[in-house]
Amino acid sequence: MTSSGARSVRTCIGCRERSAPADLLRVVLCGGEAIPDPRGALPGRGAWLHPACLEIAERRKAFTRALRTSQAPSTSALRDYVARMSKSVAMDAGQPELGGLATPQGSTVRDRGIQDAAPMSTQP
Repeated sequence: MTSSGARSVRTCIGCRERSAPADLLRVVLCGGEAIPDPRGALPGRGAWLHPACLEIAERRKAFTRALRTSQAPSTSALRDYVARMSKSVAMDAGQPELGGLATPQGSTVRDRGIQDAAPMSTQP
C-alpha cells in the first residue's frame, strides 16, 4: 500500500538519476528505432531519459539494455526531436541555440559536450 503523498519516480538511462516523469522524455522502440514518446501513450516497453543525457545514453549502450533489444536501435528520430526541443527552449528563453538545456547535475549542454556551469556568486 502506498502513502497518499507517493509520487512516480523514473530513472534516466543516461545519467542514472531519479526524477519525476515530467522531467524526463519517454522513449519506445518502434521498428528498430528509438522514438520519442512525449505524451507517454505509445505501447511497448519504454525507457526514460533527460533530453540532455542522450549522448551519454548512446555511449553507455543504454537503449539496447533498457528497451531489451538484441541490436542497438537507431536514435536519429530521437536526436532530431531533442534538437528541435532544445532549439525551442533556447528560443523561448531568448538564448542562442542549444544554450539553455540543463542536465540534472546543474551543467549545461553546449554543442557536443557537457560543460560544468559554475554557479554565480552573489557576494562581491
